[in-house]
Amino acid sequence: MGSGNNDSGSTTWLSVLPLALGFFLAQVMQELAMEGLFTHFDGLQDSEVLTLAATFAQFVGCIIVPMIAEGAGGKSIKSLAEEDHEALSSVSALQRWLPFIGLTVLVMTTNMLGTQSVRYVQYPIKVVFKSTKLIPTMLISTAMGNARKWSILDYSAALLLCGSAAVFAMSASSPKSGAALLGIGQATVGIAMLLVAVCTDALVPNCQQWVLRVRKNRAEEVMIRVNMLGALGTVLAVVLTGNSAVLVRFLTANPHSLTYLAAIGALLGCGVFCYTLVIQRAGSVAAVAVATCRKVATLVFSFVFFPKPFGMQQLLGVVLLCSAIVLQLQAKMKTAGRVAETK
Repeated sequence: MGSGNNDSGSTTWLSVLPLALGFFLAQVMQELAMEGLFTHFDGLQDSEVLTLAATFAQFVGCIIVPMIAEGAGGKSIKSLAEEDHEALSSVSALQRWLPFIGLTVLVMTTNMLGTQSVRYVQYPIKVVFKSTKLIPTMLISTAMGNARKWSILDYSAALLLCGSAAVFAMSASSPKSGAALLGIGQATVGIAMLLVAVCTDALVPNCQQWVLRVRKNRAEEVMIRVNMLGALGTVLAVVLTGNSAVLVRFLTANPHSLTYLAAIGALLGCGVFCYTLVIQRAGSVAAVAVATCRKVATLVFSFVFFPKPFGMQQLLGVVLLCSAIVLQLQAKMKTAGRVAETK
């Protein structure tokens, strides 16, 4: 999808393309590292400990990468602490941190509800809901004034793209994944959780865009502050669940797991940094569209490099993806035509 601002479309996408490619490569490699971690330690009795360790590594990576970028850009890493120190004696300290606290709550709410929903609904249902993130992101971006009003062609292209992502993801997921078939009451709870998760997930990039463009916060600052709070929340979760001793024993007994965790953190940090810059330069909808395309491309490549049956379901995914591209091109041409007529 195109950006919703008044910048030149070609200029915007020329600056965004390298970032989109960086996001794509980092996310694919991060997913491979994550799969390697859980495959290598498949026999671990308490998988929750491994999940918490991976989550903490991701937050730490998303702190270190922007810190390095801050230093490379000539900005002192100590500047954030100095800014907060100057504001400690006034209300501005709370005002400074409030948007980042809100973003952290949204991110953790999305992850928690998404994870817990599979206790009530089967995994493919979660996949379908999560794949529709682009549509509410477009609606919220217009409501918040982050983007122009999208056309029917834009929404149709987004719907087809979401459908393609859902079809490919469902075909790649195990039919035994997630909860067994449950009663209507429990399924309703799961669906309600997913609806809230999708809405909060769509709010995140739009709120990030607002913080970056309206409040004029730097991408590095947003990442550092939000992920510092996220890392703190993860540590709190480890302590409250009584898993701290178990985690220490696991890391002591399996020091080579730190290689996986370091790779996961570094790669996700690079990917999220590119994604945040895409939001800053092209808007929330463009960033989510890039993320959705990345998901589809990853699943397509998995069929190419790791041969598996290619049936009607996968063919439907390809058709939906191609249709989405055609509709988006038509929307671009109509927009370009209207601009030319006004000149």
